[in-house]
Amino acid sequence: MEKSIIDNYIISLLAKPFVVLTGNSGTGKTHLALKVAEHLENKNYKVNSWLSLAINNRGRILNRNEEDIRNLCIDSNVFVAKVEEKEFEVQIEMNVQVESDDTEFWDMINEGSTNIKLGAAVRIPSEKRHVLIPVGADWTDSRNLLGYVNPFGPEGKTVYEITPIVELLLKALHPENRYLPHFIILDEMNLSHVERYFSSFLSAMEANRSSSEEKGVELLDKTQLAIIIETLKENPRVNSKVLESAELLLQKDNYISLPPNIFIIGTVNVDETTYMFSPKVLDRAHIIELETVHPSKYFNGSFTQSDLNLDGDTILNNFRTSIEYREKEHQGVDVLSQLQSRWHDDSGFEEAKEQIEILLSGMYSLLKTVNFDFGYRIYKETLEYLYFAILYKKSTAEWGTYMDNVILQKVLPKLHGNRRQLSDVLDLLIKYLNKEIFDDIAANIKVREASENYATNNENIVKNNLDLPKSMAKLNKMKTSLNNIGFTSFIG
Repeated sequence: MEKSIIDNYIISLLAKPFVVLTGNSGTGKTHLALKVAEHLENKNYKVNSWLSLAINNRGRILNRNEEDIRNLCIDSNVFVAKVEEKEFEVQIEMNVQVESDDTEFWDMINEGSTNIKLGAAVRIPSEKRHVLIPVGADWTDSRNLLGYVNPFGPEGKTVYEITPIVELLLKALHPENRYLPHFIILDEMNLSHVERYFSSFLSAMEANRSSSEEKGVELLDKTQLAIIIETLKENPRVNSKVLESAELLLQKDNYISLPPNIFIIGTVNVDETTYMFSPKVLDRAHIIELETVHPSKYFNGSFTQSDLNLDGDTILNNFRTSIEYREKEHQGVDVLSQLQSRWHDDSGFEEAKEQIEILLSGMYSLLKTVNFDFGYRIYKETLEYLYFAILYKKSTAEWGTYMDNVILQKVLPKLHGNRRQLSDVLDLLIKYLNKEIFDDIAANIKVREASENYATNNENIVKNNLDLPKSMAKLNKMKTSLNNIGFTSFIG
């Protein structure tokens, strides 16, 4: 799978903890979600920063003084050496000597001197932090996700039917795991009506952003939590951290909420057995479409289904930033200022801000004519995506590409309808993204009766100057579908 796809997936999760992966069967949707989660679980330490230095073939540090090494040792007694991108746990002796029990480490050290990177590490608990939940076709409420109180348990006891998601929520709520990402993967998410079985999560996602409750919106109350604790105690194979987390919550008079370190991924196929998403679901997610791979790529060797080659330290540090961002979000975050702080170039930022405003305003004006206009959430999440993309990629050079991604994933998924609804507006959107100029919307589109009041007062649209090839390709694909079968939608 191309690195750009993996990067976009991770950035989307950082910006919004709910991502929907769509595409034909076999495009690797579940594979991507599982591999990223497992890759991060395989890290048993995390390095926040690296110190470059040189050592000789006996491990003696050559070009750093004792104070440099002492400063590195202040916050940790776990150290990692990186040699040609290979990482080894090492020890530091007397602030001048690197020691390791790993023979491979010494095999990579040259006779003269070797440049390495040395990092102070933080231990990460070795545990599973994801669950894969196959969605059933008969799900009508949240019991399959959040469980339920069963008054007819063994020996007539009232017990709680605990699901893997409840256990993961408790694990994520444990203080030790506060800044570690935990992943809920809902496979074939639209086999049932998402709005029915997933409604508690949809409400919690939105409410957590504005609620004054620092501990988040309630998913399971304290009464249910008390029964969960008693049920866990009866289980001889209970995960000790899950039970400890539940007891800590009850001691502090808390409930089970949706914490900011939970990230939800849904995979979606579209056929006669599935349901279409409502705008309520689409608005709350990044929608990423994975494309099939042409057969020639298999045969000429240009496609490989290899293991992920990702910098786990960087990703985990970025997830921590994402979690901290959401912890403070209810206090009110000025996203524009946050974005500017990452730009490091005021004139470049002002130019980008102007182009972003022009693009979103133009698309808003066009989509409003057919009642697919978007609200404040889209503006905010566009800037959040840009912020986390720049944080992750450590560069603003490709910000136009990031805008293409976010338009594709946040604005276009709202589009669905028949020829009468969409034919004219799709044509205009294609022209607009192609940097063409038109002044009067009403003169270019057959405005629906519901939008007549707007049409008589529409403003001119400022020309878009950004290149958005992926969004253009998707619009053209939707236009072809509309012409062929008389109906089109983003998903499908």
